[in-house]
Amino acid sequence: MKHRILLYRLSHTILAIDITDIGFSNEVFPDEGELQMVPSLRFRSWNNVQRYLEALGADQELIESGSRIQRNDFVVLTIV
Repeated sequence: MKHRILLYRLSHTILAIDITDIGFSNEVFPDEGELQMVPSLRFRSWNNVQRYLEALGADQELIESGSRIQRNDFVVLTIV
């Protein structure tokens, strides 16, 4: 199974948002965009995020690249 996860750091919280089903269409959307509900989780520490990614099947290399969230505001990971 393939997952695309957006990790977003907001203060002392890391949001893990599953953007797998969003897709990218050729439709033209109004300026305010189009609302889509997506699954998301909130974590307090990187260790908890790491366990979540491992449960989804992420390998260690991908998890290490995701740890950039500690320096950046967001990271997008693709788990194959």
